[in-house]
Amino acid sequence: MEKLDQGLVKFAQTISKKKMGELSDETVFLSTIFMLCSLPVRALKGNPFMWKKETKHLILKIYRDENNKIPYGNYARLIQIWIDTEVVKKNKDVLDFGNSLNSFLKELGIKEGKANREVLKQLLNYLSCRIQIQIKDDVNKNHRQEVNALLSVFNDLYFDPKQKDQLDLFKSSVKLSAEIVTFIRNHAAPLDMNIIRQFKNNALALDLIRLICYRNHGLIYTHQKVLNLPEEELYNQLGTIDTRPRRIRTLIKNLLKQIKEYWPELKCNLEKNKETGRWNLNLQKSIPLISGKKVKQLQ
Repeated sequence: MEKLDQGLVKFAQTISKKKMGELSDETVFLSTIFMLCSLPVRALKGNPFMWKKETKHLILKIYRDENNKIPYGNYARLIQIWIDTEVVKKNKDVLDFGNSLNSFLKELGIKEGKANREVLKQLLNYLSCRIQIQIKDDVNKNHRQEVNALLSVFNDLYFDPKQKDQLDLFKSSVKLSAEIVTFIRNHAAPLDMNIIRQFKNNALALDLIRLICYRNHGLIYTHQKVLNLPEEELYNQLGTIDTRPRRIRTLIKNLLKQIKEYWPELKCNLEKNKETGRWNLNLQKSIPLISGKKVKQLQ
């Protein structure tokens, strides 16, 4: 209970700082493909060699390295954000991890300690995977755009797994593949790191936040007022593999309430259509967490 109370206090303090305009501008970025197709929430059963997500507009496949797993969970998501932000903000294809993993964890808003080993595991899972992205052409079905590349082409990592609280990454660096770097630079959308930090321990919440932010940006620069996303399409874009609709609805509704505490301008609800009896995520154009000026940069 004490940890929960401390978490609520910190959350309230962050909301208060946001209202007072005291939060620093911490815009981070993420490839749009992972705003629409989230990684698995937890480790996949049987450790499959390939994982696939398909929507109306794209197909995403991730192939694991023989010694690792398909990346999953909240740490994999935070690693994605950190990497994509480095590429977009610093225009880099070689990432420097600094003097230790702890400095990397601080960038993500994670305290050093027991989390280090799991973060390192997901870092290796993600860096060693191969990503295939197929963009569907809505007009010409015979046309297909595809990106097929390793995430990284050279890793130089120094760490000591015997030190549980200090996995040293001194002088460690990673070179991303040119194809991945180009895709990130051309297809990245902004996020507010402050809200990401508040939900850093909840993979499903991170999925929902990223999806809503991206969809809301879309409403803004296409001058549309509302988006109705069918329930099955919503769940397909999130990383959950739970097949119990009632349970997922409850989770989503509760998460939306928490997100709105930080983002009160958000007009988004999971609701049932009285005429069709189907559930939809109803998103109305909302004031974004990132300033309008930065949203326009997406164009």
